[in-house]
Amino acid sequence: MTDRTFGQRPAVQSVGAFQCPTCGGPIALRAVGISVTAVCRQCSTVIDTANPNLRVIQAANKKAFDTDIAIGTRGELFGTMWEVIGYVRKWVKGTVYAWDEYLLFNPWEGFRFLSQSNGHWTFFKRLNRAIEGIGRNTKLTYDDQTYTVFNKDRVFVDAVQGEFYWRVKTGDESDATDYICPPYMLSSESTDDEINITHGVYVEPNLIKKAFPYARLVTPSGVGACQPSPHGSQGDTIVRLGAIAAGVAIVLHLAISGGLPNKSVIEVTGHPIQVMPLPTSTPSASTQPAGGAMWSLPGETQTAPTAQTPQTDGQPVVTESFTLPRMTNIRLDTATQIDNGWADFDLTLINETTQATYPMHESVSYYHGLDDGESWHEGHNAARTWLSSVPAGRYHLVIDAETDQFSKDGQLPFSLTLRRGLTEWSNLWIALLLILIYPGIVLFRQWSFESQRWSNSDFKPDGSRAASIDSSETESDE
Repeated sequence: MTDRTFGQRPAVQSVGAFQCPTCGGPIALRAVGISVTAVCRQCSTVIDTANPNLRVIQAANKKAFDTDIAIGTRGELFGTMWEVIGYVRKWVKGTVYAWDEYLLFNPWEGFRFLSQSNGHWTFFKRLNRAIEGIGRNTKLTYDDQTYTVFNKDRVFVDAVQGEFYWRVKTGDESDATDYICPPYMLSSESTDDEINITHGVYVEPNLIKKAFPYARLVTPSGVGACQPSPHGSQGDTIVRLGAIAAGVAIVLHLAISGGLPNKSVIEVTGHPIQVMPLPTSTPSASTQPAGGAMWSLPGETQTAPTAQTPQTDGQPVVTESFTLPRMTNIRLDTATQIDNGWADFDLTLINETTQATYPMHESVSYYHGLDDGESWHEGHNAARTWLSSVPAGRYHLVIDAETDQFSKDGQLPFSLTLRRGLTEWSNLWIALLLILIYPGIVLFRQWSFESQRWSNSDFKPDGSRAASIDSSETESDE
C-alpha cells in the first residue's frame, strides 16, 4: 500500500457532521467540501449538503437498510486504500435486472465506482474526456482497443445511501450504454443535461473479499459482462499451436507421399475362378457328392474325390513372382461382380527366400432390392487391405476364394491389384484428429463461455441487435 493512507489525511479533509433536518439523526460527511448530496442512514432523507440550510432534496420515502459493503468501510484495491462513502441501486426500467454501485473515496486519488451484478464486480474510474459515438455506435475504439456494445437501457435509481459528489435521488432516470472488451468496460450514463463516461476493469470476487473481509458478498452466477475468459490468451495460444501442428502434419504427409513411388506390383485383372459343380452320386462314383463346388482356373481339370480323395472347396490361385526392392507398405485392392451375394478371399503373401507369410482376409458383399416400392442397397463389391513394413524380397501371392453365387458359366470373375510405396490418407486424418482434440475442447469451452456472456446481452458479439430484441421492438412499434 502507498503512503497515502487515511491516517495522513489533511485536516481540511476531516469528517464533518450535522443532524438530519427530518429525523435529527447524525450524518457524517467523509468528503467534506466535495460531497453535495447525503442520505440519512436513519430515515433515507436525501439532503443537499452544499446548501447552508441543508435543503431536503427528497423526503424520506423508503425504510433505511444496510448495504452489503457497509458505508464507511475501508479496503485496499489496486494498491490504494479506499473508503465506501455512497451506494446506489439501479434497475433497468421494465425488467427485473438490477445492480449495485458503491462510491469509493480517497483524498489523494479522488473517486471510483465499484459495481456488482450477479456477484461479478467491476472497478470504474470516471473519464474526463469525450469518446466519439458513445451511446450511438455499436463499436468504439479506446486506448487502441475495440469495444462492442453489450447493453443499452433506460435505467432508474431505486435506492441511495451515503454521500455523493453529484445530485442524486430515488427515481432519477438516465440512458445507460455499456461496451465491453474483456476484462474492460466502457460505460456511459446520459440525461438531458449531461453525460458521464467511466472506464472499468473486472475484479475477481476473491479480491473484493480480501479488500472488504466483512462484506456480505453474493455468490457469482453465470458469466459477468466483462469477465475475462479463463481460456483466454492461453486458449488462443493452444488453438494457434494446434493449427500450426496440423499444418506441419499435412505438409509432412504430402512430402512423404510425393517421395514414394506408388507403383503397381502385380495386377490380376478380370481373372475368373472356374467353379466345378459337385455331383450328387455316392462317394464311390466318379463324381463328387452334392453340397459344394470346386474352384479352378479356366482350362484346368480336377479329379473328382473318391473315398480315398478328400473333398476340397477348390484350388487356390498363385500369382507370378514379383520383387519388393525395399521395405515398404503395400495395398491390395480386390473387386468382384458380386450381385446380391458375398465372396471371401483368403490372401497370403509369401517371401520366396525366407518363406515368411503375411496372411490377409477380405470379405465382399453387395445386396440390393425393393422394399415397399423404395430401392435399397448395402455393402460393396470391392475391398481394400493394407500391409505395413513388408521387408524387401521376392514374393508371390496365393489367393483362395469362396462365394455363395456363380455366373451362368460357372465362374466368379474378380480383379486384384497390389501396389507398393504409397501412403494411407487415414493416417493423416487420425493424426489431425489427435492433434486437434485438445484445441477443439478449448474452442468449445471458449464458445460456451462467450455464449453464456452474450445470453445476458441485448446484442450479438458483432454489435447487432439480438433477434428477440428486434422482435419485441417490432411488436412495440405496432
